[in-house]
Amino acid sequence: MYLILYHEMKSSRFGVIYKKLPTLESLERMTMTAIELVVVLLGLAIGIGIIWLSNIYRNEYYSDPKLIGTVIIWMLYGLLVIARNYFFVRGRKIMIFSIVGFLISIFSMTIINIFFSEFHKFY
Repeated sequence: MYLILYHEMKSSRFGVIYKKLPTLESLERMTMTAIELVVVLLGLAIGIGIIWLSNIYRNEYYSDPKLIGTVIIWMLYGLLVIARNYFFVRGRKIMIFSIVGFLISIFSMTIINIFFSEFHKFY
């Protein structure tokens, strides 16, 4: 939504989309709130999963493609939060970075589940 509204404003076409969407600042704030929540909850899930799996499978889970994909997604979103808070990256760059993270998430959850995961299967 942010990129659509940004494109509409950049091309000076203030049509129906411009009138119906919230401001760019509120869309960015909503996105960053969701990403910060993802970083905290996904980090918690990774931590609990590693502790739980270390009791069940002795040192075999570190090469699991699902774990590696999840950690990459977590690090990507964590870098996004750091970039916004400390390097003052704002606006369109934040949204493009979050879309890339979403696409990597989709790749991780589909392709890795179908083709690469032998250890971490759910039946």
